[in-house]
Amino acid sequence: MSRVVRRRYVDAGERRRASLQEGGAVTRVFLEFADSTSMHGVPRIINARSLPARVFWSVICVGAFGMFFWQSGILLDKYFSYPKKVNMEVVQQPVQFPSVSICNSDHLSLVMANRLETLLKGVNVTHSDDDNDNVTQFLRKFDDFLLYSSTFFQVYTEVIPLERSFDHMLEVYSRLGLTANIGYDAASVAGVQRDDFIVNCRFMDDNCNIATSFRKLFDPYYFNCFTFSPASILQSGASRLQGVEYGLSLMLFTGSAGHLSTSNEFNYLIPGMQESDPALASGQGARVVVHSPDTRPHPTAEGYDILPGYSVTVGVRASENARIKRPHGNCSDHSTQTDSRNNTYKYTLISCQNQCIQKKIMATCGCVDNRIPDPIDFNGLPYCFQLPKMSASCFSLDETPLESACVAELRAYARMMDCRKEVYEMITIRDPHAIQTCNCFPPCNDVVYDASYSLSTLPERTDEHTAFYSILDKFLDNLSPAKKVLLRRMHGDNYEHVMGQMARLNVYIADNNIIKTTESADYDATRLVSDIGGQLGLWIGISVMTLFEVIQLFADVLRYLTAKGRKAGERPSQRTAADLATCTNKNYDPFNSYTQYTRNGDRYTTTNTNTSNDVYGEQNADDRYMYQYASPANNRRMRYELDKLTAL
Repeated sequence: MSRVVRRRYVDAGERRRASLQEGGAVTRVFLEFADSTSMHGVPRIINARSLPARVFWSVICVGAFGMFFWQSGILLDKYFSYPKKVNMEVVQQPVQFPSVSICNSDHLSLVMANRLETLLKGVNVTHSDDDNDNVTQFLRKFDDFLLYSSTFFQVYTEVIPLERSFDHMLEVYSRLGLTANIGYDAASVAGVQRDDFIVNCRFMDDNCNIATSFRKLFDPYYFNCFTFSPASILQSGASRLQGVEYGLSLMLFTGSAGHLSTSNEFNYLIPGMQESDPALASGQGARVVVHSPDTRPHPTAEGYDILPGYSVTVGVRASENARIKRPHGNCSDHSTQTDSRNNTYKYTLISCQNQCIQKKIMATCGCVDNRIPDPIDFNGLPYCFQLPKMSASCFSLDETPLESACVAELRAYARMMDCRKEVYEMITIRDPHAIQTCNCFPPCNDVVYDASYSLSTLPERTDEHTAFYSILDKFLDNLSPAKKVLLRRMHGDNYEHVMGQMARLNVYIADNNIIKTTESADYDATRLVSDIGGQLGLWIGISVMTLFEVIQLFADVLRYLTAKGRKAGERPSQRTAADLATCTNKNYDPFNSYTQYTRNGDRYTTTNTNTSNDVYGEQNADDRYMYQYASPANNRRMRYELDKLTAL
C-alpha cells in the first residue's frame, strides 16, 4: 500500500534543500557547513532560488578565487626573489683605528745587498761582525742558486726556443724567483729589518715601542713588511680623538740598496733586484697599506707609495658594513683564514679570491705561485718559479746530445712556467667572469677605511726643523759599524743627502663619525603571510577562523567514512518475532507518538495521531517506510527508516 503525504515548501530553495537532505550523511555534513561557515559565496550558491542566480554566484566565486590565486602568485614571486633594502646612517661612536702595514720598496737590506754584490764580483766573502748563522746560510743558498741557475739555463736554451727561455730566465731571477728558489726563511734574513727601517714612532701623541707595536709579515715581493696594530697600545683599539696629533706618525729610512749598483763601476745586475713584470717594478721609497685590524695586507694590490724626502699624510674615515646572508644577499660568514705558515687572519674578499686562483694554478699546472700566499693544503708542490732538481748528467756541456729524460724534464718545466701565465690570463683577461666560480663574497660584517692622501717635502736643516735631524742623528748612532761604512760610501758626510732617504708617514682619524650600512630583507615571511591574508579577506572572505572551519569539515567527513567502513564489516543483527511483538504491542513510536505502526497481515499500516503537525514523505509497505517529520513547535527534523521485516 502506498500513499503520498502532503508536502509544504516555503520556496524553491527549501525544496532543493529538502531533496538534498534526503541524500546521504556526507551531503548533510556539507549542507551544515554551508549554513554555518563564515566563507562568503558558497552559501549563496546553495541557497539560490533559481538557476540563473546559482550560475551568477558560481561565476562570481570562481572569478574571486582566480583573482586570489593571481594576486597570491605575484606575492609569492616577490617573496622568492628575496629583495633586500639598504639603510645608511651616520653614527657617533669610537672609531677603530686601522692597522698600518709598511714595506720598503728596496727589499734587500744595505748590508746584504753589499755582500751579494761582493759575491758577484768574485771576491771571497768574509764574515763581518753583523753576520750570524742565518746570514751565512742565506749567502750559501744564494751562491748555490747562482751556480745551478747559470748551468741550468745554458742547457735550457738548447731545448727551449731562445726568446721563450729568456722570458723564463727573467722570471726566475726576479724577486719572486729568488724567493721561490732560496726559501722564505732565507729571503726574510736578506730583507730589510725593522730596526733599519723604522726610525721613529709616535701614536696618540706619545712615543710607541717599535719592538712590540709592529709585527713582521713576510711578503714574496717586498720580503719583510711590518704591521702596526693599535690593539697593542689601545685596549679596545678604538678612539674618539681625531687629528694628526692623535694618529700614527712614523719616520722611515728608505735607504736604497739599488744605489749600490750605480754608486760604483760595477754594472752587473744583481738577481732578485729587478722585476720581469713592469707592473710590479718598484721604485724607491716605501709601500703603505691601511687596512682593517687583524686582516692580511696585500701590498702589491693595495696601498700607496711613499717617496723618499717627502712627508705623506693619510686621513681615514671608517665605514661599517653589515650585510645580509643568503637567500637575500651574498656574504661570507667565514671568520678567519690560515696560510701554510700558520698565520691566522680575518676573512677578506681579496684573500678568498687569491686562494681560489692559487688552487686553480695548483690543479692545472701542478705548482704553487708564490706571489699569492700559500694555501694551507698545498701538499708540498714546488713553486712555479722554482728550478727543478735535475741529474748532473743533464748538465754535461760536451757535444753529446741530451738524454731523452732530461729533454722531457726541461720541456715539462717550460710548460709549467707557461701554464701559470695562461691561468692568470684566462681569469683576468680572456674570461673575467671565471673569478665568479670561486664563490667568494664580501664578509658579512667588516670595517673599511676610505683614505685621503696628501704629501709635502721634508724641511731642510734649519733652526726651526732640527727635530728631524735629531731623530736622524739618533738613528745613525745606533747603526752597526758595517752599516755606517755603507752609508758613508753612498752619501759621504752629506746629511741632506741622507735626509733625502727619509720619509714621514702620518695616519690619523679624519672623522670620528662612522657611516653604518645595514642590509635587511625587504619582503620577509611575516609580510607575505599578512598580504596573503589580506587577499583572502578581499576576494573570498576567508579568515583564520574559516580555515579551521574547513579543517573541521574534513574531520567530520573522515569520521563518517571511517564509521561507515567499520559498520560495513560487522554482521547484521537478526530480528526475532519476540522483538517484533514487543514493537507491535507497545505501538512503537519512533516519532514521539505522532505516527503509529500496526500489523495487517504481512504489511504494516500507519496512523498519524497528531494532525496539528505536518508529516511529509511517502510510505511503501512493500519495501520500506520513510518518513520525515517537521514539528513547528520545536523546529526540528527527524528521519526514520524502517526496514521491511519478512522473516517472521
